[in-house]
Amino acid sequence: MGDSMGLIERYKDEIQLEDLPEVYQSLAKSFGGDIEKALRIGHLFGGGYTYCPQLKRSLKKCRDRVIREEFNGFNYKELAQRYNLSEARIRQIVNG
Repeated sequence: MGDSMGLIERYKDEIQLEDLPEVYQSLAKSFGGDIEKALRIGHLFGGGYTYCPQLKRSLKKCRDRVIREEFNGFNYKELAQRYNLSEARIRQIVNG
């Protein structure tokens, strides 16, 4: 059990938040104190550089799909206000 998943399994009931580096503590806190989830993320991404795009940019496809679903043919202004976009941008999204 020398790999990191083995270590997680071996010590999962013994690890305390203060045993971990600050980045793992922050992750665990963001998961409601779930240390095991933080360690599993560490297993996936630890030791390397991982870039996470801004959330707003990452969810753009979803936002645009929802706007198209909510579009009724006439509600450009309403959608622009709801999503804090210009009516011109709503038209671009709706027209694809």
